[in-house]
Amino acid sequence: MPSRFHGTWRLIAFESHAADGAVTLPFGDAPKGMLVYTPQGHMSGQAMRSDHDPQAAGPLDNYIAYFGTFTVDEDAQEVVHSVEGSLYPNWLGTQQRRGFTFSGNRLTLTAAMKRTQSTLRLIWERA
Repeated sequence: MPSRFHGTWRLIAFESHAADGAVTLPFGDAPKGMLVYTPQGHMSGQAMRSDHDPQAAGPLDNYIAYFGTFTVDEDAQEVVHSVEGSLYPNWLGTQQRRGFTFSGNRLTLTAAMKRTQSTLRLIWERA
């Protein structure tokens, strides 16, 4: 288990990159969040809007949270979150694969979104 993941991270940016190059901020200009990786292989992540979105259909449009265990696939440059509990019931028992890069005290995670043909980019800073 790579120790460079271990610790608590706070969310700096939450971006959605469309195939046409457009960038949107699904959780606004100042998202809040926390991501925790333990040396024992457990993880927990949460992200939310810091402001209220009047266009949101419900609370799930403003908040995401899940927990479970994690492994790192160095060859694929992915961290794999094995979901044990989630605000999204369809994530239970799944493996959420996230590309990763480190730069200084920052960790960037990326996720390809098949439904929207976009890529999410979350930038975390060591807390």
